[in-house]
Amino acid sequence: RTYQFLIKVGIKHDGLRFRQHLKTEMAHYATDCWDAEILMSAGWVECVGHADRACYDLKVHMAKTKVKMEATKRLSEPI
Repeated sequence: RTYQFLIKVGIKHDGLRFRQHLKTEMAHYATDCWDAEILMSAGWVECVGHADRACYDLKVHMAKTKVKMEATKRLSEPI
């Protein structure tokens, strides 16, 4: 969706790339990170960042509030 949006607002395909962060670049809460970068006169510039936070936020909230925030649903068979 990010790609579609950026193209729709006028970013040229050949001036747009997505770059995955190295493990050493990622935030402590992220399991994966990607940046949309646009080629400008100064070079490649990050314009959008996507971070997979996994369950980090819920785990921290549960630890601080001592409130269980898990949802489970047993299925009779796998989907």
